[in-house]
Amino acid sequence: MIDVVPMAGLCNRMRVIDSAIALSERLGWPVRVHWMPNTDLNCRFRDLFLRIEGVRIVEGMRRPSRLAFRFGKYHDLMEKVGRLLRTTYYYWDENERLEHDARHPEVLRQRRHAHIISYWQFLERADPFRGFVPLPHLQERIERIVNGFGASTIGVHIRRTDNAWSTETSPTHLFHQAMQREIDADANAMFFLATDSEEVKREMIQTYPDRVLTTPGPADRLSKVGMENGLVDLYCLSRSRKLLGSYKSSYSRTAAMLGRIEELTVRRTSASPIERP
Repeated sequence: MIDVVPMAGLCNRMRVIDSAIALSERLGWPVRVHWMPNTDLNCRFRDLFLRIEGVRIVEGMRRPSRLAFRFGKYHDLMEKVGRLLRTTYYYWDENERLEHDARHPEVLRQRRHAHIISYWQFLERADPFRGFVPLPHLQERIERIVNGFGASTIGVHIRRTDNAWSTETSPTHLFHQAMQREIDADANAMFFLATDSEEVKREMIQTYPDRVLTTPGPADRLSKVGMENGLVDLYCLSRSRKLLGSYKSSYSRTAAMLGRIEELTVRRTSASPIERP
């Protein structure tokens, strides 16, 4: 069995689950996902997606996972427990070990169980996110919006409220410059904008009143409606021609991977390669 507790926001969780499915395909082990609503994403899996075939979703954490979550930072202790229970434990700060073992599954086969707490995409699939299907009413919203796209519609994701590095490294004025370059190259250029900042949304609509498409309502992590809006935006971005994304944003990368489209990260050239959950 592979038990996985995906952490952080929507796209981090999608990437962790997708990695766990890739690992299950290598090992032939079933996957059980422990989905925990919190301040990073305050809704249930079934509020957003249909069931993923072959994956069991547990809303909340069972007691063994709660214990692993609480004591996982004590790596030596968890290794001792793992030897007794024939379980390999991975905590969220063990990305390199997790990536190595996922690529060399003979390490995991020595035990009967893997327990993973992560925000990290530790293994990629050839067909990423296959099986993630938004609920019908959300898919209808996505299709209505995408039907308004033209051949020149470009996705724009401007990450703000909860990611200081994206705000500092991908400032709004650089998005203006990138969008103007697209207009100069193609007079028919249109933009679908996804952002967690209502101020940025108003600014872009005022600047490009006939070129910017967006969805009403905020992408709010603390409500079901807000997360529905965030999911709709994600899938709409994935259907654009290409994507102007934010620095170190899993949301930008996931949208590009979903749609198999090019992502151009809008960033200051002096940015340092910092990673964070």
